[in-house]
Amino acid sequence: AETFAMAHLNAGPRYGVLAQVMMHRQDYVKALQAFNLYLDYLPPEERAYYEDLSLVASSEALAEYRETPGPQRADFLRRFWLEHDPKLVSGGTRRRAEHYRRVWYARAHFSDHTQPWDRRGEVYIRYGEPDYRSTSREMNFEVPIEVRQVQESMAFEIYGPSAAGVSFYGPVYPVR
Repeated sequence: AETFAMAHLNAGPRYGVLAQVMMHRQDYVKALQAFNLYLDYLPPEERAYYEDLSLVASSEALAEYRETPGPQRADFLRRFWLEHDPKLVSGGTRRRAEHYRRVWYARAHFSDHTQPWDRRGEVYIRYGEPDYRSTSREMNFEVPIEVRQVQESMAFEIYGPSAAGVSFYGPVYPVR
């Protein structure tokens, strides 16, 4: 089995990188064009990761997609990505390009020990960039109010009423 790195080495990586640049520039049409060129170079088993909707589609939409005959799948995908486009102005291009970007990122950063990616990759593909990130190595003390509320709720569950009025620290979990 070809590793992710080898597949990318043989797959015209310039298109994947170009797509990343276009995403950064918010040129979603060119990003999707570059991703499509990139996908054309990938072996079928690698390309399947990018085309897999299981992490972003509802079970009903996934069942409908699987029942859609081959020639009609392109139209189904066009409608699917249009429905999932947050701005509804790009005709689904933006969301589809973003999905490809997330898969590319998960393959590059979360596939060292688990193929095609580990649990972090699944979460990243489904939800994208986290709103808040903190680790024991890189503490982020600017905690959004939503995260603080979760920490306080967890602290109450862990420590009971004695947690009231106490300041907690820790990357996510409340540590006294």
